[in-house]
Amino acid sequence: MSEVTATIERFRNLLSLQEAREMSLMASHWLEVERNIQAHIDRLVNEVNFRLQQGEPVNITRVMQLEQYQDMIRQLRMEVIRYNQWATGIISDAQAQAARFGIANSNEIITANYTDRNMVAASFRRLPFEAVEYMVGNASDGSPLNRLLMESYPESVTRLTQTLINSTALGVNPRETAKRMVDDMSGNFQSALTTARTEQNRVFREASTQAAKESGVVDGWIWRAALSGNTCEACLASDGTRHDTNEALDDHPNGRCFKQWIVKDLPPLQVQSGETWFRNQGADEQRRILGPGKYEAWRDGLVSFDQFAQVKQSSRWGNSIQTAPLQSLLN
Repeated sequence: MSEVTATIERFRNLLSLQEAREMSLMASHWLEVERNIQAHIDRLVNEVNFRLQQGEPVNITRVMQLEQYQDMIRQLRMEVIRYNQWATGIISDAQAQAARFGIANSNEIITANYTDRNMVAASFRRLPFEAVEYMVGNASDGSPLNRLLMESYPESVTRLTQTLINSTALGVNPRETAKRMVDDMSGNFQSALTTARTEQNRVFREASTQAAKESGVVDGWIWRAALSGNTCEACLASDGTRHDTNEALDDHPNGRCFKQWIVKDLPPLQVQSGETWFRNQGADEQRRILGPGKYEAWRDGLVSFDQFAQVKQSSRWGNSIQTAPLQSLLN
């Protein structure tokens, strides 16, 4: 393994370890939210079932008028706000560490380019952390993280309210109804996890990019994905492609891709592409990664491997590569 590849893997592991600690903290704290809201949900479900037994109509308008419903909504909003404020601090701390990792990663990859060629590293400018500190506590569009975390709250309220109506109408046991409503709240939690992962990785990449530009010795980058059976075909198709220094790495949310910096005036290193790695896997593994339809289309020459990656635009996450649907590939 080249020193450049070893450096990329070392920082990939550092980010994974940091994320694992972060996810564990966020999960344990979310359990407290569920415990605090459980009694309010139970009271609401019991009240709705009591009124149903009395022959009263149960519809969304009537439920929203109930005192128990209003009480649950107030408590839920308070719990989510409290959780998001706490999570913002956790994610911000992770962003700060990711920024430091990003700067160090860039510096070490540049140095590793010389090491792999048995050369003494040339001197280059190094970016201080203060130059990227503004990214900490903010989302990709510059808005506060807390605002991003709250975006999933209305959807969770709608979902758990509809679950209450549907389950009651179907005669579902009140305990099961309450459990389903608590599960519906997990949308807030899952959104927080995705935000934590994505924003940490984004800050890492942006800090690494700024450090590379500051160095004065970088001349582009190579897309490096984690080559494994768990890597999506979009990342595999992008792996090994060369890009301009100013070009963004449009990874998808929760992505694990890295930039391998190319140093000016040095001969290029040989890098195994994601497609080459994929072709070296057995047919069964190739079919598992792509799925039967895409695998057969690729095997039969109907689509090329690079077509599996397409860029989509999201109002929340910006541009990101996504796996191309089979239908769009064959049209």
